[in-house]
Amino acid sequence: MPHSDEELNVPPPPPEERQFAPPADRVNPWTAALASAQIPYRVTYELGETQILVPESQAARALEELDAYEIANMGWPMPQRESLPLGPWELAWGCSLPPAAALVRFFFSTGDFDAKVGWFSRGMMSSARFAAGDWWRSVTALTLHADLSHVLGNAVCCVLFGAALGQLVGPGVGWLLILAGGVAGNVLAHFLGPVCRQSVGASTATFSALGTLTALQFYRLYRRYGSLRSVWARPWLPLVAGTAMLGFFGTSGRADIAAHGWGFAAGLALALPAVPLLAHRPRASTQFCCALTAVAVIALAWLKALG
Repeated sequence: MPHSDEELNVPPPPPEERQFAPPADRVNPWTAALASAQIPYRVTYELGETQILVPESQAARALEELDAYEIANMGWPMPQRESLPLGPWELAWGCSLPPAAALVRFFFSTGDFDAKVGWFSRGMMSSARFAAGDWWRSVTALTLHADLSHVLGNAVCCVLFGAALGQLVGPGVGWLLILAGGVAGNVLAHFLGPVCRQSVGASTATFSALGTLTALQFYRLYRRYGSLRSVWARPWLPLVAGTAMLGFFGTSGRADIAAHGWGFAAGLALALPAVPLLAHRPRASTQFCCALTAVAVIALAWLKALG
């Protein structure tokens, strides 16, 4: 007499399963995603490879859940930037301290602002004297300051913005860009700003650095997320932050608003040739040459001013 499977205690055949082969760094996240969606699964290891098995009846749900997980976590964790073999002198923070210290030290040699004497009469930015041929004033004015609070504020900005820009494109290139932006801001303010203006201070250069940082960060976020359709899109955040800082710090009572604004604009423009350097930062020798060029320009300007 035939016996049923139950009488013979024969187990039912296992249900059909769908295999998912996660990358090595996705095993735990994928199983966590399936567990959170209450999708049954089991993990097997065959020939050194990990397989996640899901009942065929749940395969469509599992695939949808895993796709949703990957989309939500796209670009995370952020890729680590490849470290470059840079020498100690080229560390961004370390290279931002000497220019800031030099500004403070030079202030104690010049004293408070007096347009009629000494360093200021020869080096301050004067529209009338610049138009008469004193080109060096667009450079030397960046090294002069009105009082102690003025130079200390600019020294702090030099350290912060100089280090941030140096970490993106290298400190030598960064400081050459900062100097070029400060000079360009002074020149633009002369041609497009108020008539018969006089100004001193490194703030034109620091706002140029802010403009360059703003544009480079905008480009980096745009390359990563690739969307500008919404005003809340991430690439817009650096532009909003940079403009807010320009408005908050660059329009105080004694501020040279024209120089600050044109310095910021010059920094935005200088970011264009600096974009390729984000992917291929120049080597140490190039960084050194750029830093030396910046120092040489300032030294030559003062030699002309004092000569």
